Amino acid sequence: MVVSVLSAYTSRVDLTLCGSLLLAISIVYVAGVCTYRLLWHPFARYPGPWQARLTTWYAAYHTFIGDWHLMVRHYHDHHGHVVRLSPNRLSFDTNTAVNTIYRSRDVKKSIAYSGIRAQDGTYHTFNMIDKKLHAKRNRFMRQAMNNARVKTYEQAWRVHIDQLIEGLVLNTDPSSNTWSTAKNVGLLADYMMIDIMGSMVFGREFNLQTSPENRYMATVLKKLGLWNSIKLQSYSFASMHLDKLAYPLRVWYGYRVRNQVKRNVDDRASEKVAKGTIFSILLDAVDPESGDQLTVAELWAEAKLLMFAGSDQPSSSIAITLFYLSRHDAVYARLVSEIMEAFPDPSEICSGPQMDSCQYLDAVIKESFRMTPTSSAVPWREVDADSIVVDGLVIPRGCDVGASFYAVHHNESYFPDSYSFDPGRWLGEHAKTDPEVAQSAWCSFGIGERHCVAKTMAMMQIKNVLATVLRRLEMRRASDPELAQVGANPKLVQDRVFSEGEFQSRDHVTAQFEGPYLEFRRRV
Repeated sequence: MVVSVLSAYTSRVDLTLCGSLLLAISIVYVAGVCTYRLLWHPFARYPGPWQARLTTWYAAYHTFIGDWHLMVRHYHDHHGHVVRLSPNRLSFDTNTAVNTIYRSRDVKKSIAYSGIRAQDGTYHTFNMIDKKLHAKRNRFMRQAMNNARVKTYEQAWRVHIDQLIEGLVLNTDPSSNTWSTAKNVGLLADYMMIDIMGSMVFGREFNLQTSPENRYMATVLKKLGLWNSIKLQSYSFASMHLDKLAYPLRVWYGYRVRNQVKRNVDDRASEKVAKGTIFSILLDAVDPESGDQLTVAELWAEAKLLMFAGSDQPSSSIAITLFYLSRHDAVYARLVSEIMEAFPDPSEICSGPQMDSCQYLDAVIKESFRMTPTSSAVPWREVDADSIVVDGLVIPRGCDVGASFYAVHHNESYFPDSYSFDPGRWLGEHAKTDPEVAQSAWCSFGIGERHCVAKTMAMMQIKNVLATVLRRLEMRRASDPELAQVGANPKLVQDRVFSEGEFQSRDHVTAQFEGPYLEFRRRV
C-alpha cells in the first residue's frame, strides 16, 4: 500500500518536473530567438516596428486586416528608404531597389510562395520558386499568351462586355435616356471577368452576369486572395493551415471551385472543350527545349491561377479607374473626347492602331494603377547568392528583400503630389514630374523575369472594357450620398488612414474593396 502511494506520488512529481523543465526550455528558447533577432541578426541595425523584428505574424495580422500596404508606407515615411518588416526581411521604396531586386539573377522567390502551392505539391507560374522550372513553365505559357494568340481571344470577350453594358443600364428605358440606379461596378466587373476567363480558358460559359448560380466563384476568389496574402507574409502560418479553421466555408467553396475546374480539365482531356482555348493550347503545347508536355496536375494548377489572377486583376483595374474618373470631371471629359474621336462607331472598338493612338487612355490607366496598385503587397525575393548589394547595402544569402509597390508609387521623389490623381504626369504635362523617372518607378505588373506573363492580355481587356463603357455610356457618382462615399469613406480620411480622393482598398495579393457605386445612362 505504502509502495503504491509513493509510486503514484513520484509519478506526479516526475510529470510536474518534466512539465516545468519543458516550460523553462521553451522560455529560454523563445528568449534566445528574440534576443538574436533584436540584437545579433544581420538585419538588427535596420529600423522597423519592434513586433515585426520579432515575428512574421505581425505582418500576417495586418494583412488579414488589409492595411499592411498602408502600414508599410507609414514605416517608410517614418524610417526612410529601408525598413525591416519581419525578422528576415527588408523592404525598400526606391526605383533603384526595384530594378536591382527584380532584375537580379541572384535572387529567387521567397520560400513563403511554397505556402500557397496545391495540396499535392504542384506549383503554378505565380508560386514556383525554382528559376529553371519557372523558365520552362513560362515557355509553355507564352505559347498561349503571345500577342498573336491574345488577339484571337478578343472576340470571345466581346459578348461579355456587351452584357456588362446592359447590366450597367439595367431596368432603364432606352427611349427616355434616364440614369440607372447605383451599380456596384467592382462586383459587376468581377462577374464579367470570370465569365471572360471561363470562355477564354475553357470555352465554357459560367454566366455570372446573367445567373446567380455560379456567383459564389467571385466570393471564393476574394477569400482565397485574403488567405493566400497572409500565407505569403508568414510561412509558419501557411504550414499550420489555420485558414481552414478560421474560415471553414473556404474548404466548401474551394471544393466547389476545384470541382468546377476539374470538370473542365477532364472535359478537355476527353475532347469536350473547344479548340483554340487557352487550356487546349496548353494541353497540346510542347516545350521547345525539352520536348516535355504539361502534366494534368500542372494544367490544373495553371487553370486555377488563370481563373483567379486572370479575372481579379483586370476587374480591379476597371473598378479603380472608373472610381477616379467619376471624381475628376476634366480627366473624364478629356478621355471621353479621345475615345469618341478614335472610335466614331462604338461597334468598331477593338485592339489595334486606333486603340494604341489613345495615349490619354493609357495615361489614365497607369495613373489609376499608381494611385491604387492592383497588387500592393511586397513581392519577396530570397537572396540566392553569397550576397547582393541593394542601394549600397550588402544583403547576405537566405535573407528576403523586396519593394512595396504602394510605397514606391507614393514616393514623392518620383511622383510629386503623389496623392493627386493626374494622368498628365505620364505625358510630360506635370511640371514637377519627369515621365522617364516616373516610368522607372512604375511596377504595377512587376518587372524582370517574374513579371506578369499575361500583362499584354490584361491591358487589352482593360482598354477594351473602359473604351466601350465610356463610348456607349455616360457615367456619374451615385446620387445617394451614402453609396457615393463607398470606397471614399470621409472618416477614414479624417483619421488619416487614407488620403483624400484615394480609392480605399485592402491589400490581399490583389486589391480588394467595396464599390464604387456609379450611375450610368446610354449616350444619345
